[in-house]
Amino acid sequence: MPIDLVTYDQNTSIEVQFAQALERFQLNKSNTSLTSPPPPFNFLQKFKSIAATQALQLGEELQSKNDTDNVLREQFENWNLETKLWILVEELYSFRLSNPEENIEIHEYSSLSLKQENYLSTHPKLKELLIIINWIQQTTNNSNLNVSGDYDTNIEQTKWQNTKIAIETKEVNSLLNNKGVDNIVDKLDIDAPLRTNSIIDPKDQLIDSENYAIIYKLLLNGKIQEAIDYANNTGNFALALILVGGAQDYIDPVLDGIKDSNISVASGIKHKLLWKETVYKLSQQKGLNDYERLIYNYLSGGDISENLKASRNSWEESLLLYAYQLLSYKLQSFILENSNEESLSLAISIPKPQSDSIEEILNILSNANSEVSLESRNPLRIISGAIMIDKVESLIDNINQDLVNNNNNNNENILRILVHLSIFIAIIKPWGNDQSENLTTIITLYISMLSETNKSELIPVYLSFIPDEKDARETYSIILSSITDKEQQTKQLQAAKKLTQPFISVNNNEGDDVDIDVDTDMVIVEDDDNKLINVLRRTVERVMIETAPNYERQQNDPVIVKDDELSVDEIDFKLYRSVEWFYENQMYEDAIKATIVVIRRFLINGKLASLKKFAKENNFKQLISNYDIETVGEDDQQQQQQQQDEKKEERVTDDTKQELIEYTNFIEGLELIDDWKLFINQGHPFKGTSVDSSLEKTEKVLKNILQNWLLELNTNRDDDLNPPIVQQFRILYIPYLIIELLTIYENARAQNWKYIKQAYQLINEVADDQSNDYLNCFIKSGRIKEFMAKCGELSIIACEHGITGIFGGTTKGKESI
Repeated sequence: MPIDLVTYDQNTSIEVQFAQALERFQLNKSNTSLTSPPPPFNFLQKFKSIAATQALQLGEELQSKNDTDNVLREQFENWNLETKLWILVEELYSFRLSNPEENIEIHEYSSLSLKQENYLSTHPKLKELLIIINWIQQTTNNSNLNVSGDYDTNIEQTKWQNTKIAIETKEVNSLLNNKGVDNIVDKLDIDAPLRTNSIIDPKDQLIDSENYAIIYKLLLNGKIQEAIDYANNTGNFALALILVGGAQDYIDPVLDGIKDSNISVASGIKHKLLWKETVYKLSQQKGLNDYERLIYNYLSGGDISENLKASRNSWEESLLLYAYQLLSYKLQSFILENSNEESLSLAISIPKPQSDSIEEILNILSNANSEVSLESRNPLRIISGAIMIDKVESLIDNINQDLVNNNNNNNENILRILVHLSIFIAIIKPWGNDQSENLTTIITLYISMLSETNKSELIPVYLSFIPDEKDARETYSIILSSITDKEQQTKQLQAAKKLTQPFISVNNNEGDDVDIDVDTDMVIVEDDDNKLINVLRRTVERVMIETAPNYERQQNDPVIVKDDELSVDEIDFKLYRSVEWFYENQMYEDAIKATIVVIRRFLINGKLASLKKFAKENNFKQLISNYDIETVGEDDQQQQQQQQDEKKEERVTDDTKQELIEYTNFIEGLELIDDWKLFINQGHPFKGTSVDSSLEKTEKVLKNILQNWLLELNTNRDDDLNPPIVQQFRILYIPYLIIELLTIYENARAQNWKYIKQAYQLINEVADDQSNDYLNCFIKSGRIKEFMAKCGELSIIACEHGITGIFGGTTKGKESI
């Protein structure tokens, strides 16, 4: 199976699923085997699928609880709105990015449909309005519309059956003095109530209201044929004919050049405007059923105030009503402008719409004195509105600060949507400099959220979409500088390498959007831009600068040696872990230089425990060996390059490598001292040959350090006031090592009294300031009194064997202290 760094699983977090969709796009874009980059609509469809899956699952769960869980209902509604949003993005931007259609040849005898289509193709805003109308109709929730259920009770009844019975029994009712039927119509034709100002039976009024309501909802949902069928099946034949007039146009397959075999003869209504005018006048009639009037208002595009009242709790329906009215008026105006019949224009009395653009419609909804106004403030609807008017960039500019100031779960979802929407738009329509800054800001906000929610492995995916590499580098370095876990570091590098370095797919599926197996399908191409290397260098540099104040020390400040493991603080840990980015990425030269900086910081502040911890997790000698192997054969080339460019930064010198080796030797000595401390604390007896051999090894290593440590690196400058830093290290740590070795000798006397004698020999060596710098180190470090106290302590211990115990091991009594 394909191996993805961001594994896709419907049961995993939404953030991971969205990141996987983007990662797949970036991987295919970096695949040099593909002849063309993948379209961004691929991941857009994945976004839609993820949201729809969530909405479906929540909807089923909500249904199982009989729609009683308010929290679940809110979650469902949010995912449902998000699904609609991604559908809107796909449909609108597919149109906006499409190539302009070729002009259709129009004649005077061309059908209205053909003329309107040609008009829309040259007026993209109107075409978008039609797309928005279709979007609302396609995504409207019809769960409250049960047409099939109502058939059973309504379609089998004759139109106005109760009224018919009342008419037939009217004379009987008069004899019985039943006044309830006095105002019942005398005829059953559809115009009778309007013509005679009479009524139908109340039961029939109720049935009509139910049927008209269903037909109206079908029309709002764009299901005009279903509305016609339902009208016919319920006996509303006149309304069905009116609806047919709205559905059909004058089409001549021969003149229009239509090749559809299903359309073989001319059909429909020639004068659509007159039909609309008739329907509009019909909507003005008094005594109409309320829902019947809503149907005529909608069809004619006339006065929709009553329709808006009926839809006062639905933002989508209200938007549909305004949009359909506007589109209807625009198309009507187009027909009138192209008509040679002046009388036709005079015959039309349909009023102008209340708005002239989708932006005006959205403003009206926002200011409506109803539930619609509250729904307009839903962030998902605000984003949808920005998509409709093509002002997503402005929305992001305005919303960034709000997202920064208000951090909650809802904002996290809104941030997720805006980030992915912004990335999509930035790909299809590159932004300017100011807008690119907004894109960077919102991606950075999302990255911070991922970091705070322990989803750092997703971060490289989003960094790859930041327009400016410098911004991406700065952002990534901030994130990486906070990661100290080695496993997380490894994951980050794997992700970053996948997304920053181009590769070749060995399967050669050119032109296909295929899944790529990271282990077997990808051959990484060298990244000449050094993007990842630059990020890691900036990361380490950032931590070095950030932690520097914690390691500043005045020259005369006393140094307290901290060699207990508990003394490793978070700052030390963060510092040396940052350098390990170089180790992980095999940046040996950078690793050597940074390692020396860290070791120096630790040593100058007495942080031996931190130093040992650092060394325990990283092999410094192996690092040098790796560097030497990497640079084999480069020396001559490097020398020539340096001659050509004197300003070129010098690489790792022999002195630098030697310094690191010296530190490694010192750490070995510290580890031996720790072993003896542990040996003593655990109460082991100083007996056996293994103890002797261990003591000899320890003595040999520590003596070698005392005699040679850093001396070869200490000859560049002779300045007592400002000695080289390596000389300061000898001043600090030669006394430390001597006192620790004396302590080992002291405890080893139980094994052999000779160690007391060796202790006195070491004391004599300190006293011999002509042969070494031991005494000078004690004096300059301020530890001479501590050394004298240790000598006195040894003298007391030596008394255990009398005078021979004190002087038996000395050969230069005059030089003893």
